[in-house]
Amino acid sequence: MMCKGGRYHLARGLAVVVALLLLLGAGWEIHGRVRSQALLDNLLRAPIEDVPTAVTDMASYRRWLDGRSAIPTPRRRRRATPASSCMPAWRCCRWTRVRWTTSTGRLLTAEPHEVIVLRGELRPHAEMLNERLWAVLENPKSTPGQRLRAACTLAGYAEDDERWPKVSRDVAARLVGRMPW
Repeated sequence: MMCKGGRYHLARGLAVVVALLLLLGAGWEIHGRVRSQALLDNLLRAPIEDVPTAVTDMASYRRWLDGRSAIPTPRRRRRATPASSCMPAWRCCRWTRVRWTTSTGRLLTAEPHEVIVLRGELRPHAEMLNERLWAVLENPKSTPGQRLRAACTLAGYAEDDERWPKVSRDVAARLVGRMPW
């Protein structure tokens, strides 16, 4: 009879432990979903200068952010354009070829304060970007704003490039003349 009672209490104890583990797991899941949504909302409201910090904060919540539609409505999509182009990616904060190309295109049309942030975020891909940016900078058919943005970005990536003397006069004229972007 004592052996039967011991098995009964052991089974009950295991059931309680399993129930507590399930509750703990559910609580962790709910917390992760709520926190990741709050971080995503924060990102969409953040000025572009704060986006890299917001993305860094999101890194530990990538499990809940994967596959999530980050910007569900057209209004929020328009509002988040600077943020979404500047951060590495909505999913897992990883760079994808599409995101990299989008960010590069955004760099060439960005406002001056956005160029600085985008340049910093694209720095790990500077080697791949350099040739595309030099092509824009050396192309006389590129708009003056695109050429100036490319020059500002290249100034941080390729300070010692031998092509600078060919384009430096035009870049300096734009800077001194305070040409609009």
